[in-house]
Amino acid sequence: MIPLMQEDNQLCSEYSKLTASAQIPFNGNIVNLAELGKYKVDEDREIRKQAHIAEGNFYVENRPKLDEIFDALVKNRNNQAKLVGFDNYIELAYLRRGRNCYSRNQVDLFRKSVIKHLVPKNVLLKKQQAKRIGQEDFKYYDDTFLFADGNPTPFGTPEEIMEAGRKMYHEMSPQTAEFIDFMMDNELFDTVAKKGKSLGGYCTYLPDYKAPFIFSNFNGTSGDVDVLTHEVGHAFNHFLTKDFDFTPDSDISFDIAEVHSMSMEFLADDWFELFFGPEADKYRVLQLEEPFFFIPYGCMVDHFQHIMYEKPELTPDGRREEWMKLEKEYRPYIDFDNLPFYSDGSGWQRQSHIYKSPFYYIDYCLAQSIALQFKKMMKTDKTKAFDTYLALSSKGGKENFINLVLSAGLESPFEEQTIANISELADTLL
Repeated sequence: MIPLMQEDNQLCSEYSKLTASAQIPFNGNIVNLAELGKYKVDEDREIRKQAHIAEGNFYVENRPKLDEIFDALVKNRNNQAKLVGFDNYIELAYLRRGRNCYSRNQVDLFRKSVIKHLVPKNVLLKKQQAKRIGQEDFKYYDDTFLFADGNPTPFGTPEEIMEAGRKMYHEMSPQTAEFIDFMMDNELFDTVAKKGKSLGGYCTYLPDYKAPFIFSNFNGTSGDVDVLTHEVGHAFNHFLTKDFDFTPDSDISFDIAEVHSMSMEFLADDWFELFFGPEADKYRVLQLEEPFFFIPYGCMVDHFQHIMYEKPELTPDGRREEWMKLEKEYRPYIDFDNLPFYSDGSGWQRQSHIYKSPFYYIDYCLAQSIALQFKKMMKTDKTKAFDTYLALSSKGGKENFINLVLSAGLESPFEEQTIANISELADTLL
């Protein structure tokens, strides 16, 4: 197993290095993929389109290598699974993700509930968005552009945004105040995008120092504030449990970990003026709409991975065909307008989790369904919502995902009625 795992890690590193190497001429500058992000939500529609074309061209130019890396990963991981008696990698991946209380059949039922209850709401929300931005001919490069006068953007330098985050957590609770001082006083953030820096953002943990560490790429979009809520939600849980004597069997699973992060995004609601000023309400709309758009996309990523490891014989073109079939099922409102890369079913190759963290993405979807329950709770009792969150985040991994959710008075996402109840939140946006 070890040589295969070493090769797996090497292939993932190749993917990271390849995507981090992007040097894209755009708008008079040389930018990387993270820095291109702000142009993809520019008020000028042509700039948004050209930014997507520039991004697509980078991936098209590197398609042979991307296909080669993924093909090797699928074969490698299926071989790992066969060494321990499985037919393919799926069951091994579920074990490695710590899924000890639900099966792939339940995940399949969750995805079907999402298609039944959330996708129709998204079709209506996207029609509303098209009207809001004055764009009847709605295209993929309009998908993340939510307001006619531009998406909300945080003001200030990265340093000022970080200090606004400190103020927010000082006011939120004594526990979050102690936590944010620990993080900032010990320089446990690396947030600014730089040339050649690896893409994405994450929170990790340095056990020798009992310290969380947050990595990200600030790029001048609302995503910068998301780092200070989402990744900080992970870090806060690490901080609360840093004195626990964790073993591999008692650490929290990934699904509940994402509840900590996604719920914190909503709990920060009262402080968005610190980051967005008069655009704070626009950000609140964006923040509530995005989960409804994300959950079906995340389910699509998960569904795609199941197909990939069940059918390792698929050619690169076969994989692209499968992705386009899923697009029609989970995002029927998308018109790719013949964009390079996106319109031929290659869009999955920009989703790093498919390469580097297989079968992780459904954890985000399950967690988002719990976070939206916190959002509903906040409408009637914000104090109860935070106290429930604090109690949940202060626990380790002695309980499994479903038991932790139920013990907090929340509903299991594997019940269809839970997804139906969550979908009612979308009605407040329509």
